[in-house]
Amino acid sequence: LSANDLYSETEGVGWYCTDIYYFCPTSYFNGSTGGTSAPPPTVSFSTINSVLVGQTATTNATVNPSGNSIPISLSISSPAAIVTPTGTFTSSTPVVVKGLTAGTATLTATISNADGSKTTVGSTSFPVIMPTISQSNPLWFFGTGVQTPSGFTLGAISATLTVNGGGSGTYNWSITNGASKLAFENGSASINKTTNVVTIYSSSYSTSSNDVTVQLKYTPSGGSQITLPAFNLTIDSPYNLISQGTTDAGVAYTGAASCTNPQTGTGGFISYVQYQVRSTFGAVITNAPVNEAFSNVTGIYANQNWSSTLQPWVAGSYANPTGIFSDHICVAAPANGGTPQPLAPQNPRSSTLVDQGTQDWFVGITTYGSGMQVQRNCLNRYQDHGTHTHIISPVWGQTLPPNACP
Repeated sequence: LSANDLYSETEGVGWYCTDIYYFCPTSYFNGSTGGTSAPPPTVSFSTINSVLVGQTATTNATVNPSGNSIPISLSISSPAAIVTPTGTFTSSTPVVVKGLTAGTATLTATISNADGSKTTVGSTSFPVIMPTISQSNPLWFFGTGVQTPSGFTLGAISATLTVNGGGSGTYNWSITNGASKLAFENGSASINKTTNVVTIYSSSYSTSSNDVTVQLKYTPSGGSQITLPAFNLTIDSPYNLISQGTTDAGVAYTGAASCTNPQTGTGGFISYVQYQVRSTFGAVITNAPVNEAFSNVTGIYANQNWSSTLQPWVAGSYANPTGIFSDHICVAAPANGGTPQPLAPQNPRSSTLVDQGTQDWFVGITTYGSGMQVQRNCLNRYQDHGTHTHIISPVWGQTLPPNACP
């Protein structure tokens, strides 16, 4: 009776092998050498580079030795499931697995021992992938038909969506929320592609973060359809102007260049009304032109000649490289050349209002009155300074009066 043998042998019969897989030394009663022991099998798996969620992949399980008779079982960790084989096997066989959730799956081959424990005889791991969507750059909107301003670096009116982890197959894209704000490269709210990239264009602006939703159904070649998690995006846009204060200064009358190249003097005034340009979601907008438009210009001072002759109202535009710009309100005249005569800023400032008009501000293009409107105000020209009053900014959701001035 050996120390490891729980069963005694009948006298004269030798001994019985009681290991369930017969891993017992073979005794030769007439031999002069010890017994031999059969080794357990080993299993090697061919490589699975990856498997998509909802899709299957095959690995070849190679069993050594080829004449193995010991049953082999398979198990796999939760990101995947075993499709076939459904039971044990003893020889080399293909193994089909299916992706369930994103993660790393480990496929393990084991054999059972007499005490109920298991011995691992082979394993392999592979990633289970849910394809993801990425966006090339932030989307912006500057008004219908307005292109991305030259030098603008915060985004663009178009972007590309790329499916990471997607290969050959068909890609069924659709806009399920915010279809009035976004379009695919075909100008529609849906498109079918055979590549993993699609171009999108803004057609309006977001009023809240992630209010546009894109859905993708991907069918790999030879596989079944996968519905990817919804992809949400935001379309930013010029929104409002933030006052940075006003500075008044006296200017000399130097002819036509009095206001375009102002020199310090007493021939009139220049008022710098400064603003910062902000987006819907709080970004400081740089390198997007600012332009203005005027309406309802009205002379207030009796017989004034500023509006028609001295300093007519002429709309302008600003390059806006830093996100801050100034509206230059300037009037200058030679002695006895104006009605009333413009003055350098007085202390206190004059209350003599000469003329006023409705002023609208737009961002995104240099064309006057085009782009995204961000403000309406009344521009007032007093005898010694200029002001903006009755400011409405932002203009979204506002009922704008035809004339901003009282």
